[in-house]
Amino acid sequence: MIFCTKKYFRLLLVIFLFAGYGKVEAQISDSVNIRCVSVDALGDVTLTWILPSNTSLIADGYNNYTVLASPTNIVGTYNPVATVTNPAQNSVFIPVGSLPKSPNAGKVYFYVSTNNSSTNAYNSKIDSSMFLSLVNTGGIAELSWNGIANPLYSSSSRWFRIYQSYGPSYTWNLIDSVNVNTIAGGLYNYYDTITQCKDSIDYMVQIDDSIGCTSTSNYTGATFTNSKQPSIVYMDTVSVSGSTVNVTWSLPLGRRRNVIGYIIYEYINTIWVPIDTVWGINNTTYNFTKGNPDSTGYSFLIACLDSCNQLGPQSLNQSTIFLQENPEPCAQRNTLSWNQYVNLVGSVKGYRVYVSISSGPYQLLGTTGPSTLQYIDSNLTTKELRCYIVQVVDSLRKDTTASSNMVCYYVQSSPKPAYRYLRTASVQLYNNGIFVSDYIDTLSVAMNYAFQRADTTGVYSTIYTAPAPHHFTDLVNYVDNSVDPNAESYQYRVVTLDSCNLGIDTSNIGKTVCLKAIGQADGNNVLTWNDYEGWFISPYDYLIYRSVDSINYAFVNSVNYSNAGQNTYTDNIKGTIIGQGTFYYYILARERNGFRSFYDTSFSNVAKAYQDPTVFIPNAFNPKGVNRIFKPVGVFIDVKGYDFIILNRWGIKVFETNDPNVGWDGTYAGGKKPEQEEVYVYLLTYTSSKGQYFQRKGTVTMLK
Repeated sequence: MIFCTKKYFRLLLVIFLFAGYGKVEAQISDSVNIRCVSVDALGDVTLTWILPSNTSLIADGYNNYTVLASPTNIVGTYNPVATVTNPAQNSVFIPVGSLPKSPNAGKVYFYVSTNNSSTNAYNSKIDSSMFLSLVNTGGIAELSWNGIANPLYSSSSRWFRIYQSYGPSYTWNLIDSVNVNTIAGGLYNYYDTITQCKDSIDYMVQIDDSIGCTSTSNYTGATFTNSKQPSIVYMDTVSVSGSTVNVTWSLPLGRRRNVIGYIIYEYINTIWVPIDTVWGINNTTYNFTKGNPDSTGYSFLIACLDSCNQLGPQSLNQSTIFLQENPEPCAQRNTLSWNQYVNLVGSVKGYRVYVSISSGPYQLLGTTGPSTLQYIDSNLTTKELRCYIVQVVDSLRKDTTASSNMVCYYVQSSPKPAYRYLRTASVQLYNNGIFVSDYIDTLSVAMNYAFQRADTTGVYSTIYTAPAPHHFTDLVNYVDNSVDPNAESYQYRVVTLDSCNLGIDTSNIGKTVCLKAIGQADGNNVLTWNDYEGWFISPYDYLIYRSVDSINYAFVNSVNYSNAGQNTYTDNIKGTIIGQGTFYYYILARERNGFRSFYDTSFSNVAKAYQDPTVFIPNAFNPKGVNRIFKPVGVFIDVKGYDFIILNRWGIKVFETNDPNVGWDGTYAGGKKPEQEEVYVYLLTYTSSKGQYFQRKGTVTMLK
């Protein structure tokens, strides 16, 4: 038990005030420890403390707890403001009228004195109310306050809670918290950006203690006006899906607590027109149906709207990708073009072109760079529906894309003719042209027919284009005079051309027969020729025709088709005793069973075989006997090179003729005949049918 005289009481109080105030944590026996100071709306204060640690408080002659308060924390300014007689009571309510000043006007300092019957006093540490001050800068409330002790007790929470109240309901709303460890010096600050348009706003601060009590600051407030507009928003994408245009944007940056919606603007007739409002700060998508997004592009921008009906700055505008097509049926391609996409958050990385074929899923058709606004879809030959869209790709956000409107093109290839047949490719006998005849479908959409010939490499090229006949004939014909059918065989086909001059069908081929003929020294002519190719069924046979000296062709024989590719026939002309030795041949190929019961033929070229002349010259004749005429007898002599001369023994010419059929009857000029036998000299000059030169000399005796 400690005993103190009354005269030492004030000295102990001074020592306590100046020495004990800084030592917060240590509890003196028989003293309380304040842990919470709470101020209400009227300025009344409730103190809460930890009871003395001395368990024999009553036995020591407990009298009461006396609460003393001061407006300045200066020695001599503390006065009692409340008394608690129950030693187990750990809190007290102090009306504002009992306080030296209102806690709404500034800090009020407190300590609790534990008194006993021996007139000893055990004083707590000094604590103060939390005084919350406010500076109104118009759009920002600058708050500052103190803790009830410096430093705060270890039992205190680590967070000051900041509450705000405004409007008719006057409900306190927690708006933020401040960590006690982030602030030094015992003075705490917070800056609240005002989002209300024009209103009276109150604030208070609280902090909890682990013993279960809460310290509350005074209430303070002011009337604020928010004069700052909301922050800017940024467009995300503007995309088209069918007849719907989808506009998306980001949340506003910075000042956005009182944003209540967004104004949507569309560029109409050269001005930006507000077309709708999207309510709610987190609603950042706008979908609407346009009449026909495939016919034009659309441009949009966004601005925030706050609760003060203030608009934020307008965003950068974005426009839909307006995709257009330029189909070229005759070029078998479709050129796609679109506008440059602008004002992505990142830059444009490039564009993707997608195609849907016959209503199937979209698949990637191709890509372009950021500045290439065109794509050509080529080789469109299949009859089908092709629908296209284009997507822009953001270089920073790879998953961010915007799609264009959809355009579709129906590829309509010209229908093939119901039937086609190249009937024949045949050499014309008298002019060496090759006649090509094609059987056509008169009801087809053909505009022209291209006659094509293959060269020795098998590559076809067009040699003539014939317009489609006007339904009065089902044949298109052409005579090719730019060839030499005696030198080689030629292969033809006919291509049907539509209105775009594109081939929609190709006929079967027609390969001509090329005949070669060679005269042999043994009196045979050997013929060789290739098979005709291209008929629906292989040829039936080949008919062989021959002419001597190009007079009156006659049938010689037939050769059946054997699929040999190269055919041979030997013609024995040993019994031929007339002619100049030139034999002309041609082959007539006959179709076995033609397309649609056609039975066509194909002539070969005319081939020549030459035989050398054969000449017999008598050595005597009797103008009055049996052999009355002297002349050479021969075959295969060309009359154009024939010259027969008779000379007498003095070298005088007595006879001459250029006609192989004319001989010498033994007379001289004027019809006079020699009177006696004589020997004469003859000179015979002739050529063969192939132009070879021959000369024979000898004597002949004219008998009497």
